[in-house]
Amino acid sequence: MATLTLSVVGSIVGGAIGGPFGAAIGRGLGALAGSAIDNALFGSGGGQRIEGPRLADLTVTTSTYGAAIPLAYGQRIRMGGNIIWAMPLIETATSKRSGGKGGGRRQTSTTYSYSANFAVAFCEGPVAGIRRIWADGKLFYDATASPPQTLASDIRIYTGTESQAADALIAADVGAANCPAYRGLCYLVFEGLQLADFANRIPQITAEIETGGADLARTLHALASRAGVATTDAASAARPLAGYAVARPTSARAAIEELMLAYSLVGCAVPGGVAVKPRGVAALGGMEAEAFGARAEGDADADRWTMARAEENGLPRELTLTHMDPARDYQPGTVRSTRQDGSGLAKAAYDIAVVLEAAEAKARAEQAHRDLWAARNTVETLTLPPAFATLQPGESLEVVLAGRLRRLNITRATVAPSGLVEIAAAIEQGVTWLPRTASAEPGSLPVQDIPRVVPSTLHLLDLPMLRAEDDDAGFYVAAGGGAGWRAAAILRSGDGVSYEEIAYLDAPAALGTCQTILPSGPWAHFDEASTLDVLLLNPEDELDAIPEAEVLAGGNAALVGDEVIGFRNAVLIAPGTYRLSGLLRGRLGTDDRIGTHGPGERFVLLSGTLGLERIRDGLGPRGMSRSYKAVSLWQEETAVAAAGFANTAASLAPLSPVHVAGSRDDAGDLIITWIRRTRIPSAWADGTDVPLGEAAERYEVDIRNAANTATLRTISSTSPSVTYTAPEQAADFGAPQVSVRVRVQQISDTIGRGAAREAIE
Repeated sequence: MATLTLSVVGSIVGGAIGGPFGAAIGRGLGALAGSAIDNALFGSGGGQRIEGPRLADLTVTTSTYGAAIPLAYGQRIRMGGNIIWAMPLIETATSKRSGGKGGGRRQTSTTYSYSANFAVAFCEGPVAGIRRIWADGKLFYDATASPPQTLASDIRIYTGTESQAADALIAADVGAANCPAYRGLCYLVFEGLQLADFANRIPQITAEIETGGADLARTLHALASRAGVATTDAASAARPLAGYAVARPTSARAAIEELMLAYSLVGCAVPGGVAVKPRGVAALGGMEAEAFGARAEGDADADRWTMARAEENGLPRELTLTHMDPARDYQPGTVRSTRQDGSGLAKAAYDIAVVLEAAEAKARAEQAHRDLWAARNTVETLTLPPAFATLQPGESLEVVLAGRLRRLNITRATVAPSGLVEIAAAIEQGVTWLPRTASAEPGSLPVQDIPRVVPSTLHLLDLPMLRAEDDDAGFYVAAGGGAGWRAAAILRSGDGVSYEEIAYLDAPAALGTCQTILPSGPWAHFDEASTLDVLLLNPEDELDAIPEAEVLAGGNAALVGDEVIGFRNAVLIAPGTYRLSGLLRGRLGTDDRIGTHGPGERFVLLSGTLGLERIRDGLGPRGMSRSYKAVSLWQEETAVAAAGFANTAASLAPLSPVHVAGSRDDAGDLIITWIRRTRIPSAWADGTDVPLGEAAERYEVDIRNAANTATLRTISSTSPSVTYTAPEQAADFGAPQVSVRVRVQQISDTIGRGAAREAIE
């Protein structure tokens, strides 16, 4: 007696897949989709799960020696990887120095950041490419954008060709002689990945791999071929395959069963191989009455077929199907089918690494649920004539049983010595099987876009004090950028190679470029004749008009070139472009810069504190040129050009005196007077004098020669006047002078001379 069961098919496709890194864990194709039905009917009733490739295998980055190389099929799929190489974390110490008031006691704080160099393998290659990469679920590489966007410093993609070369960084670490090229393996190399956003550890890396190709039929053939099956007939199952992955060592049976469930396929043995085809096709026609219930000559006239019905309480009331949902960036999605009638108490759960739209997965879940319930009715014995000796397990047959035409899925076929064929079968749902359709929503998922790296514009401002608390040897930094700019780290280097962070600006300054040249004008009162057109760097920024009193109090202060101005009016004349008028010129002692303007000068709004920070240096590095960079969020330091800057501690320098005047007495002596100004921002509270701002009141007056090329004499004073006597004039010039060129400056105990005021008296 020859008996064919579905386990015979299993012995044909009994090889393991998963490459040389794992061993077989299953014996074969077995009962195909029928095995799932059998387990649900005769299991414990507590639920049933296909143990093929699991979605959990695709979402976690591991570091497992000897792990299987996953297989990827279809168009694209998202999967986690296995770390195949890593260097120790790289620690970078960053010191931030701050000085006390007036260059007093300095403090240094040190912070540490970490970066990593590592390689992650994903699947057998070659693949068409990597579309997107996520780190801890956060999108940070997107090749679908134009141009491709990335938040990582350096990602190198190896698609798994047989000609790819070894990675230079890995070779430098392990030695060229010891470095494999990992040909036939798709992997990524991350160099210098900053770990601050990932809790200073290597993050979970997942990637959307574009496998660019095999349809369902070719995938089924490939899976069976890897297990040693010479012939696989899947031509009738040809259709597009969105994506499928085998992420761990498993049997061909388990891998193929996932696809059979996902696409409603059935399988059967054929000579030398296996055939897989869609449900509901190629069924044998209805049995003739005289052929039904065949028996050998001399057998008793008894029932020649028997049916059985399983208990319903062991059947699932609810079935869940977890799949990869392309609408959710290929993350797992779960759909449910719930049966309201019947007494089923169990739950069935399927976890498949197949890419399905939510509606398609819902239809498959409902179909599988119906099939489980339909298969509670089985034909235990049915005898057929010798003409049916070629029947194979997995094939379908239509017969009339108990007055009804029924569709059977054969699970066992035995050919007796008499030539009669005895079969066992599961009864399918309905005589005519039709694919189900269903509707389902994939669920909400926030759209992830890679933040665009917006380069920073940096201005280093060696200015007089803007605030009373800035009475030190420091300077100001202002930074901002175009639309989308978020933040920047301000870095400094003494040697142009090693940089330290000295500030972090998380709000933009209002920056721009002058579109017209600011002409000369008065600085003792409002300049009502001049206007200035300014194009703002960020079109989202705005400039506003304010009352005159607010301008006098320091409002709408801006740096234009090297002159600080105030403006009363701001009129939008084009997108992002304002025309400024009602100008108060030469503010904060910059009146000597009024006539120095040229085309394309910088514009920096100084009012308020957004995007402007004080770097509180001591006096030690005064006048020393150093390199600075403003590195935007997600930008690499090496991508930013350095700017040279020397801080002169202008905030500590006394402002130049004003209203220099001279008068002569009867002896011919020249009495020179002036009015001092203060570098300390303060209100003119008493209407008489402004705060001194220095430890002591001291001045120096230089007597210049007629050509203004040399200083002939310096006269010191502790009050705002000096006397240049007639004998001194005779000694310096040979005779008393009608007019004398002088240079007056206030003295600081900290840095010496302040800004000078020149006059001819």
